[in-house]
Amino acid sequence: MSEVAHRRRRSQARQRILAAARELLEQRPWSEISLEEIMRGAELTRTAFYRHFDDRQLLLLALVEELGSGFDGVAAPWTEVDAAADPARELGPALRALTEVYVGEGRLLQAIADGAAQDPDLHDTYMALGERITDGVARTIEREVAAGRSGVADPREVASALVWMNERYLLQHFGRTPDGDVERVAAALHVIWHSAIYGEAPGAAARG
Repeated sequence: MSEVAHRRRRSQARQRILAAARELLEQRPWSEISLEEIMRGAELTRTAFYRHFDDRQLLLLALVEELGSGFDGVAAPWTEVDAAADPARELGPALRALTEVYVGEGRLLQAIADGAAQDPDLHDTYMALGERITDGVARTIEREVAAGRSGVADPREVASALVWMNERYLLQHFGRTPDGDVERVAAALHVIWHSAIYGEAPGAAARG
């Protein structure tokens, strides 16, 4: 087997393990999922697992890293909009997209949050993901302050509060039991974020 084919086969096996773990997380909490079940779902041997991961927690860490790349584009409609345009108008769609991420990934995110309370490495990785998101939000608030559209005095702290508030609120609705109303949840987040950053609820200026 050529080196290229070997790498491709190895990558495919890793993806099958990650996909099997994700599928099981849609059904049960991480603490109830055994390594044997994951490998049975991946149609691979237990030995194959250890070619890719040292233990179940490292598998969970790999899922966190995948999530991080998925989060990067969620806020783009708001964070990357031309500053000469109306960024506030894009905040609602960005929060709606974030809510959809939790609809699809809520069980995984809940498993990560639960595991972070027990595992220092997972905790550090999860916190780093939160900090990365916070950094982007803080930069955008700073941009809005510089443009005269926001009066936030401490963009970094406000960004941190909003990001971690989102995490708790969205996990409450789409974590262990995904039973939240997407439209209501996204609308509630929009009111909170818009009020905190722009000093009024969305649409207030138009109503006035």
